[in-house]
Amino acid sequence: MTFDRALATEEIRHVVLAYPEASDTGDLPGVGRFMDGVRFGPPEVPEEELTVRTAEEAAASYKGAVIYYGDGLSHAKHLITNIDIEFSADGNAAVATSAYVVVQARPELPLQFICTGGYQDSLERRDDGWTLRTRREWMDLKGDMSFHVFAPERFHGR
Repeated sequence: MTFDRALATEEIRHVVLAYPEASDTGDLPGVGRFMDGVRFGPPEVPEEELTVRTAEEAAASYKGAVIYYGDGLSHAKHLITNIDIEFSADGNAAVATSAYVVVQARPELPLQFICTGGYQDSLERRDDGWTLRTRREWMDLKGDMSFHVFAPERFHGR
């Protein structure tokens, strides 16, 4: 396999952006596929202790956490920015670091930022493209998440 940095960068950007697209459109199976077999958790947890779920488990967990309204949408928008990608010397692995802002837009509420944070994604290149292996997430700020997630108090102090 030859390594094309520009193509690899674009493919990794598509991987990173697959999550907000699935989440924001209410595509729970898509969220599950994104998290299938991926080690997930905060930066301070050792990699071997990070949560790993199947697609079905991840979708069910997400359904139990995020509020989707009668139209099937959460009325939140994840805006992913500043995607910085570092490749291994052989081009078969990469780490993508990005920042995010989540905006809540309900008709009865003012437009509001509900959280900001970042991701650090470890990916590996396979014959069929780039695969997410590990996602570490941190949240920098929490707004009023009570219209976006069930039990928002679990996010405070995180």
